[in-house]
Amino acid sequence: ATRLLKRKQYAQALDVLNELVPIVEYQQVWHVYLMRARALTGTEDHLHAALDFVKVGVCQGDPELRIEGYEGAAASCEKQGLAVQADTLRERARRIRREMGELGAATGTGRQEEPDTTATKSEETQ
Repeated sequence: ATRLLKRKQYAQALDVLNELVPIVEYQQVWHVYLMRARALTGTEDHLHAALDFVKVGVCQGDPELRIEGYEGAAASCEKQGLAVQADTLRERARRIRREMGELGAATGTGRQEEPDTTATKSEETQ
C-alpha cells in the first residue's frame, strides 16, 4: 500500500488498505486509516478522507498521530469549503500540542502528571 501511495496509484492502494482494516492489530489500524485517508485525498474524495483522518485524531492514543489526523481532516474540510470545521479541527491539534508541552514540562521537573483531557474526550465523543 505504501508503494502504491508513493506511485500515486490511489485506487489500487485503497483496495489493499480496505482489505487490511479488518485484519490488522488494533495498534496498527490507525496507520491504515491514515494511509487510507491519504489515498482518498489523492482521489479527491475529501469527505471520506476527512472521516478517516478524524478517526485517527479521535481514537489514537499516540499524540503525534492524533495531531496528524486532525490536521489532515482540517485540510480535507478546507477543500470542501468547510472553514469553520477546519478551524475546530486545527484547534484540537493545537490543544494536543499544548498538552504534550505541559506533560513534558511536568516530567522535566520530576512530576509525573498527566494533562487533564477530560474536556477533550467529552468534546471528541460528541
